[in-house]
Amino acid sequence: ELLATFGQHRLLTDLLPEDFQKLRSRWSEKWGFARLGAEIVRARVVFNYAYKNRLIPAPVVYGQGFNLPSQKNILLARAAKGSQMFEAEELRRMIEGATQPLTAMLLLAANGGLGNADIARLPLSAIDMKTAWLTYPRGKTGVMRRIPLWPETIAAVKNWLTQRPTPKDSLNFELLFITVRGNAWDTGSDAGAITHECRKLLDRLGIKGKRNFYAIRHGVETIGGESRDQVAVDAIMGHKRGDMASVYRERISDERLQAVTGLIHDWLFPKPAKEAQEKPRLKIAAEEGDAAAIA
Repeated sequence: ELLATFGQHRLLTDLLPEDFQKLRSRWSEKWGFARLGAEIVRARVVFNYAYKNRLIPAPVVYGQGFNLPSQKNILLARAAKGSQMFEAEELRRMIEGATQPLTAMLLLAANGGLGNADIARLPLSAIDMKTAWLTYPRGKTGVMRRIPLWPETIAAVKNWLTQRPTPKDSLNFELLFITVRGNAWDTGSDAGAITHECRKLLDRLGIKGKRNFYAIRHGVETIGGESRDQVAVDAIMGHKRGDMASVYRERISDERLQAVTGLIHDWLFPKPAKEAQEKPRLKIAAEEGDAAAIA
C-alpha cells in the first residue's frame, strides 16, 4: 500500500504531510473507519521503525491529515453496520452446510472463540482427545487458554484427522489444519484461506451481512457473557486485561470454564422442547417416588 501510493523509489526524507493526506484519502474510499485506523497505525510502525533504528535522521511528520479516525466516528460506523455476530440459527446452518476442515474450524470457533490465526496455528498437541480439553496460549496475547470442548467439536476434529493432508513443509507437521496443497492456512498462497472459504460458504447459504469467520468470536463473547462470569469468558477468549486482579490470579476452576462453554452450547444447540419439558417432570416424580410417572 505504501509503495503503491508513494512509489518504490521515493525517499522517506522527501515525504510531506500532503503525501500522507493523499494516502489516508485513498484508504478512506475503500475501507471503513475501523480498518482505516488499523492501517494508519501499521503505516506509522514502518516509519517509526526507520527513525528508531537511525535509518532516517528525524521522525516523519505525518500532519493532521493522517490522524486516526475519532472514536465517535468508529462507534457510529459500527452502529450503522448492525450486529456483527452470527445468531444461533445461522451458525447451525454454517456448521451443517460446511465440509471439512471448515466444519471442525467453525465448531472450534463457536466452542472457544478461536479466531483465524488461532485456527491456522493450532498444533495437534493442543487438543487432548481423551479429556476433551484444548490447552494452548493465544498467539496474539500470550494468554494461556483452557477450553472444555463439546462432543460435537471433538467428533469433528477426529473426523478431520482421518483426511488431513500430509504437510508439504516439515515446519507445519505439528499443525492440526493443513490445506490441500500441504500448507498452513495462513501462509503463502493460502494466506487468508479461512476467510475465503467461510465467505464462499456464507454466499452459498445466503447468509447476508458484513460478517465473516472472525465474527464468531463476537457471538462467543456476547453469549458467554450471559454466564455473568467475565473472568472465565476472558480466559476462554484469550483476552488480556491490565488490572492487578489478572496479575495475581493463578487459575480459574474447570467448573467456571465449563459453565461458559455449556451456556454457549445450549444456545447453539438448544434441547428439543419436549425434552426440556420432560426433565423437570421426571425430577419431580423421582423426588415424590412416583415410579409410574418415571416409567
